[in-house]
Amino acid sequence: MDNYLEVDLLSKETIDSIVDYFPLCNWQSGSENGGHRHKINLEMVKDENYDVVDNKLINGFRYSRDAKTFTMPSSLTATIFSKMGVGGQYPIHTDASFLGHYSMTTFLSNPEDYDGGELQLYLNGSIKSFKLERGRCIIYHTGTPHAVSKVTRGERLVGVNWILSSYIDTDLRDIARNIKRMMDYYSDLNEDTSELSYEEMMNHPQFILKDILTGFERRFDTIKSRGMDNNML
Repeated sequence: MDNYLEVDLLSKETIDSIVDYFPLCNWQSGSENGGHRHKINLEMVKDENYDVVDNKLINGFRYSRDAKTFTMPSSLTATIFSKMGVGGQYPIHTDASFLGHYSMTTFLSNPEDYDGGELQLYLNGSIKSFKLERGRCIIYHTGTPHAVSKVTRGERLVGVNWILSSYIDTDLRDIARNIKRMMDYYSDLNEDTSELSYEEMMNHPQFILKDILTGFERRFDTIKSRGMDNNML
């Protein structure tokens, strides 16, 4: 199983509509907002302007089939919008386990607009750096050691979320993910099933796979009962 996913999450138009709101928003020191005390950045204060941009990013996740198939989500936290200017950085750390099963960073600025600011993940025994195109996100397992290198020019803009999967057990998560991939395969065929009889539809792979996945969700999805304050998908 891959331990991270890169995917296009937001269109350029959506990013522009998000970033255009940034001057209207209030910001505070990231080190005062939680996390590592040596984190150097600014994070958006949650107010009425914040709600507008948060909804735009979260809708990008809701409509991303690849992101949802990879994580099999039950919920997504509100977004932390981060601005990191020259001298900004985030030393190596691991995210708290209660935040979720996956961490997601969505890049909102062009990589050529700033130097440094790479997201550095410790994957398979080595450090791998990511500096993605705006609108593209990386999703990785929460608990992966990571850091953001010092910004030496320009300004790095990102949004950060955490995702709770419907399946705590990773083996069950893999099974559910593969069922969903098969469902997507049949969906992409665009087969017209409207004229199938009741019995024919009962035996169609699309229906059978959906029935299996629904059974999985009823049997193993206990995350939603926690009542956490986040966005239900």
